[in-house]
Amino acid sequence: MKTLILRRTGLALAVAATALSVNAAIPATGPVGAPAAEAACKKTTIGGKRKCIGRGQFCAIRHQSDYRRNGFRCAPDSKGRNRLRSAR
Repeated sequence: MKTLILRRTGLALAVAATALSVNAAIPATGPVGAPAAEAACKKTTIGGKRKCIGRGQFCAIRHQSDYRRNGFRCAPDSKGRNRLRSAR
């Protein structure tokens, strides 16, 4: 009796493990031809250091040329804090 229960439990675990491994092997992709999601930030070098910058993040006026090179500008917001904005 105990052997039968152990065999059934072992079989159930084997089936579950196989199902999980097959599911993990299938990549999650969108429809064919769909555009890839854009990153929330742009990886670049600012002030000699590698950074990931994006709109609304803190910025330093002294690195304005680095920001402009990457399509941003550093300007104060309504509260006077410097934040990155699009260069348009």
